[in-house]
Amino acid sequence: MKSLTTLRFRGVTARLLLVALAPFALDGCLSIDVDRTRAKTAVADARGSLEARLYETKKDFKSDVKSRREVTWKLFHLDASPEIPVREGTGTVWSATDLKAGEYRIAASWGPKSDVPGDASAGTGDDTFSLAPGDTARVDVILKKLPVWAVVALVLTVVGVVAVVVSLAAVGNSLKGINLSSGNTPKVDSRQQETPKPRSDAAASPEE
Repeated sequence: MKSLTTLRFRGVTARLLLVALAPFALDGCLSIDVDRTRAKTAVADARGSLEARLYETKKDFKSDVKSRREVTWKLFHLDASPEIPVREGTGTVWSATDLKAGEYRIAASWGPKSDVPGDASAGTGDDTFSLAPGDTARVDVILKKLPVWAVVALVLTVVGVVAVVVSLAAVGNSLKGINLSSGNTPKVDSRQQETPKPRSDAAASPEE
């Protein structure tokens, strides 16, 4: 029968592997960053604006090299239920103006790379943000915030650590079993091991 400790370590192993492999399921480590600029002298009913951009990698973002994919943007106003679609557009750079203050959700849908045959990296992403009167918001969607080699290195590191932990747990269980086996050896009373000494004839026979 497997020990409870072994089963627990297997459960921990499964969870750690899921955490390590999770970045591959997140559209290439998708990142959506929202930056807002407050209006200095905005009035209560001042309107805001939004600019959204799509980048392939963090490096492209720093160099301001936009993606060449086909992108569709949708903007929803969340102050009512259900949410109300207020703007829609296309292009790797898209903007919207005349926005009321309130809570918003922006959704992006991008297609595959046009210059990569059979590319299957199309996907979607969304995020929420708030606008105060007169605010200007900028949304930057980065499809791969971490380089592939960094994600692979992270996965290999976690797998290696898990393997070491499981191995140590198995060794610990084996040593524990050996100690228990040796501790259960019955002790023999030394008095029971003594061979009875034969009685001498003088002590056994009465005096004549």
